[in-house]
Amino acid sequence: MTAPRGYAIARLEGVELGPEIAEYIGRIEETMTPFGGRFLVHGGRLVPVEGAWGGDLVMLEFPDLARAEEWYRSPGYQAILPLRTGHAASTVVLVEGVSDGHHASDKLARLFSGWRPALRALSRARRGRRPPIRRARPDTAPGGRGAVGRSGSRPTAPCPRRPT
Repeated sequence: MTAPRGYAIARLEGVELGPEIAEYIGRIEETMTPFGGRFLVHGGRLVPVEGAWGGDLVMLEFPDLARAEEWYRSPGYQAILPLRTGHAASTVVLVEGVSDGHHASDKLARLFSGWRPALRALSRARRGRRPPIRRARPDTAPGGRGAVGRSGSRPTAPCPRRPT
């Protein structure tokens, strides 16, 4: 397995196009190159499928999270950062990706480490077996023994009289 890559993800809103943003765009790649960074997404067409989305998305890839952090804190990037932050509202995160061969169930195993039922269910799912269906106990099911009063008889409501 290869080591997880690092990513810089930015959501930009209210970008004021002008000479400062043009300079920022013109200089950002030269700050990324020494750290092995490259653009994956640079304000491409978005298709929101859940929730509302505003603004543009930028996503950069680096060999690992440490290199992404080094790039962000580098003197070269810090020198051009005010060109963007002064002319756009943004949210920026650095995030570690997953290793090659990652499966969603790998995360489940880490989240529930020490929790045997989840791991057993995961094991069954990987073997193509469904987990057993748990049925409600009769004493807790509606109308089951749980509805029986202390005397052992079911509570009854008075029978309404029919109009004559």
